[in-house]
Amino acid sequence: MRKIAQIQLHDTVALIEDTKTQRFMAEQEIILRRGQVGTVVEKYKDGEAF
Repeated sequence: MRKIAQIQLHDTVALIEDTKTQRFMAEQEIILRRGQVGTVVEKYKDGEAF
């Protein structure tokens, strides 16, 4: 995974690769597809996950 220090809260971003994850507050696995657009609402301490 690339380290991207420039991303800040409330930035609009697009995925550069497909990403497996889980629905918020559920156990259902989903795949977020490359190109999907969203807004950063949390930045974790390691600076590599948003």
